[in-house]
Amino acid sequence: MTIEVVSFIAGVILVAVGVIGGGFELKELKIPRVGAIARVFSLGIGMFFVSLGIGLDDRLAPSAAASLGPTGANPLLSTQAQEPAPEAAAEAEAVARPEPVAATEPEPVQEASPQAFTGFDGEYRLSWTMEGVLYQAAFRTAGHAGAVWVSYVHPATGAVMQVQQDVALREAEGRIFYEGSNPRHADSQQPTADYQPDFFIIEQMKDGSWTISQVCDQTACAPAAVG
Repeated sequence: MTIEVVSFIAGVILVAVGVIGGGFELKELKIPRVGAIARVFSLGIGMFFVSLGIGLDDRLAPSAAASLGPTGANPLLSTQAQEPAPEAAAEAEAVARPEPVAATEPEPVQEASPQAFTGFDGEYRLSWTMEGVLYQAAFRTAGHAGAVWVSYVHPATGAVMQVQQDVALREAEGRIFYEGSNPRHADSQQPTADYQPDFFIIEQMKDGSWTISQVCDQTACAPAAVG
């Protein structure tokens, strides 16, 4: 029997004594008759105990319900269900407090190396003057190889000469050039004995483009004009 039940029963008995005045028996309990002052005192004490018993029952009921959880389940199981798993708690803490990112030094910027020359593609014209003779040439190349047609006035005979020669891209002693070979008459394709093969020196401009800067033979070189 709980304390709230005992308090409530005692209060009921005292209220009954205060109302009736005593003179009754409850099983083994015999209540004698009391006077008016005792009845008032008993009534007040009884009402206090009745209120106390009801109040204790109201306060204890929510605590018991809360201890069992919202559905009366085992409180240990309810607590376990609400607490996050250790792995989930660790992940949540890692998200809430991210690790500081270590400062990294910037990598040095490397300058781009000059682009390698792979040859000219297409047709273009070139001119140069050597020993007072003006030479005009028409180039036709596809990368590393091609052909060139050279026109000039022969200094001894005054005849207009047209010589064709093959050219191939070469590199030697740090210089890039088209090397001429097999000079021949352009119309008959017969070899010519009085024309030496040419060397067309290639240089890179400040803007990164490439051009033919000089034309050389076996004895001398001359500046070249493209276009």
